[in-house]
Amino acid sequence: KKEINSLIIKNNITKKISFKFWTSSSRLSKWIKKKTLILMDCEGAEAGYLKNKSSTNFNKAHILCEIHDFSDHPNIGSDLIKRFNKTHRIEIIKQEKRQFHKYGTDENLTEKQKVILLDENRPKSNYWIFFEPILDR
Repeated sequence: KKEINSLIIKNNITKKISFKFWTSSSRLSKWIKKKTLILMDCEGAEAGYLKNKSSTNFNKAHILCEIHDFSDHPNIGSDLIKRFNKTHRIEIIKQEKRQFHKYGTDENLTEKQKVILLDENRPKSNYWIFFEPILDR
C-alpha cells in the first residue's frame, strides 16, 4: 500500500483513488462508480465478493483479481469467467517464475537464498484474471 500511495501522490490522483479493506459483495457493488478498477487479492474470497449477479454495477467495472484455486475451492477462476464472460473481455495472466535481476536482490545472498526470498512459498496454481467491461469501448 505504501508504494501505491507514493504513485498516487506523484500522479496527483489522490481524489480519484480509494482503498477498501473490509467489504461484502453488496458493499463492493455500491462503491462502483463511472470508471472503477477493482484490484482484488483476498486469498480465495474473490468468488464470494464478485458473486452478486443481480448487481449490474460489476458489469461496468474493470477487475484485476488474483485467483486462488485451492483444494477447498478449486473452481474460482472458471466460475468467475462464467459469471463475467458475457459482460467482460477476459485475460488470464499466468504466474511467472521470478527473476533475480528484476528485483534487485542482495548480491551477497546465495542462489538458494535468492530462490527462497523470491518464491514466498506461493502456490503454483495462483494466477490473475483481468476483466475489462465490453461496454467500455
